[in-house]
Amino acid sequence: MTQYNATMSSDLNERFSLCRSCGEECVQNDDELRALLQDKANPVVNDVFEPSGRMHIAQGIVKVLNAARLLRAGCEIKILIARSFVKPIISHCDSERTPVYSPSPA
Repeated sequence: MTQYNATMSSDLNERFSLCRSCGEECVQNDDELRALLQDKANPVVNDVFEPSGRMHIAQGIVKVLNAARLLRAGCEIKILIARSFVKPIISHCDSERTPVYSPSPA
């Protein structure tokens, strides 16, 4: 888990720009994002995706670039993959030793 420190972007406007550049479709209200960044040194970002088939190389590169921007802004990142797409991967592994996160039903 990356913790925010002085070597990361400390300026609120820079942190805002970094976060805004990779979450345009997710950020509905700029004021809320600014307030979140001001109140929390390490806000948590959930990157939830449901891959369909093989991921194109450009998607992988963009995902890494966005993660780097968010880390530079001091965010913690949780990458979540839809369980229905993880099952086939797990079935090829040793299921006894491969942990699978199972959220409790809401």
